[in-house]
Amino acid sequence: QPPVVVDGSLGVVSQTGDVIFLSPAGRLQSRARMYRGSDTRPVAGDRYMYVASLDQRIYAMSPFGGIQWEKLTSYPLVLQPTYHDGVLYCGTRDQGLLALDGATGATLWNSPGVHGEVIAERDGWLMVWDGSHVTTLDPETGDIVEHVELPGISSIAFDDFVDGNMYVVSTSGLVAKFIPRS
Repeated sequence: QPPVVVDGSLGVVSQTGDVIFLSPAGRLQSRARMYRGSDTRPVAGDRYMYVASLDQRIYAMSPFGGIQWEKLTSYPLVLQPTYHDGVLYCGTRDQGLLALDGATGATLWNSPGVHGEVIAERDGWLMVWDGSHVTTLDPETGDIVEHVELPGISSIAFDDFVDGNMYVVSTSGLVAKFIPRS
């Protein structure tokens, strides 16, 4: 998995679940171990690196002290988590989308019918992409605002998380850019 930078330190997760942080000078700063590796990229937050693991846990790792908190789920985590504004969003197989306090791991809300990756915030709503649908959610409650099927779309990306330009790729290879209205 690609490394991430947290508080000036480089965090790396191996395929087998080893986690290390290196100082800006390249020295080992801390080390931790998960029970299994991860199918997703680690995510940098304000103070922690977050990892959704195949051992059914979401981990918050500190560059200076290893595992700060972990949350056990019922199934291996295979959806890419997203961190924004102090909240970690992580899709689970049984609870839907979870919103966790990034500092403590406390569950802020879960949206049971929503699966996928939080890809952006647009006009104050979270956007979740599951590969065929976009669901918009209230970031405070997790309530569904709208659920739209997007047939013929293979991927969606944004250049900025909040109100960025949206890039859509169709299954035929067409790429379109959508600019938010002012």
